[in-house]
Amino acid sequence: MLYKKRIFKYNFVYFLILILTFILNLFFGYIIFGITKHFEEIKLFSADGLQISLGILSLIFNTTSFISLFKKSEKSIFLLNVNYFIITLFLFFEIYVYLNNGFFFKAIFIIFLNSIIFIGIMFFLINYFKIKSNKNKIYESEEIGTHND
Repeated sequence: MLYKKRIFKYNFVYFLILILTFILNLFFGYIIFGITKHFEEIKLFSADGLQISLGILSLIFNTTSFISLFKKSEKSIFLLNVNYFIITLFLFFEIYVYLNNGFFFKAIFIIFLNSIIFIGIMFFLINYFKIKSNKNKIYESEEIGTHND
């Protein structure tokens, strides 16, 4: 193969997003497996059930986006965008649950606000530095034997 398969313009952005996706995978895995120890007490259609459902969905999308990033697939950009959207929904739902239960602390709100800002920065990095796919691009190996002057 005469070309490198790239997803982002810079390798730094690729490795940064790869590492952060791995860390988020560990984080959501820890949250989900920590919560499911007490799964008998949780009702599926309650607030806790929705939190677990969003967390599991985010863990699944995060794992598939990590694998597709590692394989440098073109679908990884879409999977990362969906994953960060689900994480944003998860964070907003967490804020709603805290406000509904009367646990409004400034520190918790600042942590959630910083998390949402972090997710917004990740959205920007992913979509600004992605390489647009050129399906009609002709590579050097396909130009051999043609006369182009």
